[in-house]
Order: sequence, then structure tokens, then C-alpha cells
Amino acid sequence: MDAVEQLGLADVRLQQAENVMSGYDLFLEFQYNQSGGFFSTLFMAIQLADFENLARLEKGFPEEVDAFRRWSHEGPAALAEKVTPDHPLLERLRRDENLE
Repeated sequence: MDAVEQLGLADVRLQQAENVMSGYDLFLEFQYNQSGGFFSTLFMAIQLADFENLARLEKGFPEEVDAFRRWSHEGPAALAEKVTPDHPLLERLRRDENLE
């Protein structure tokens, strides 16, 4: 990640401090190794969960589980549809996955 993207990510985090980031935004950050300890651990647990435990996780973290399902079953474009439009990693995702 270059310095401009890092600054952009910091701006988004400041803007969204009042409005908690969506589970979709957090999952995108996880995909680019930009998430913190709690959310990294949560997304790893979601990826490893069996059907029953995934249903339990979904009760507390519905967007995070939906983000995982979109990414793994429908592909990056399905996740991109739900990410906050001005999230700086969204442009990188579009570029990396040829979603233009």
C-alpha cells in the first residue's frame, strides 16, 4: 500500500469513527491485511466455522458473515457492491480484480 492509500484509509477511519465501519468495509480491510486484532480473529473464525457455528456468529455479526459469503461464494464484485463507495481500498479491489 502506498502512502496515498494509507492516508486515504486513515481519512476513512476518522470519518467513520462516529459511524461504525460496516462489516463489508472491515472484511475488505481484512482481505488486504489492514484489519486489527479483533476483526482479523473474527474473520478467521468465520472462515473456519462449520454451518452451526457460522449461524451463531451471524446473529452477532450479520454484515461480517454476509461479507464473507459474498466474497467466497459470489466473488469480489459482490463484496464491492456493499463497501462504502469512498473507501480507499475499494479502488484497489476494483483494480486488482479488474472490476472497472
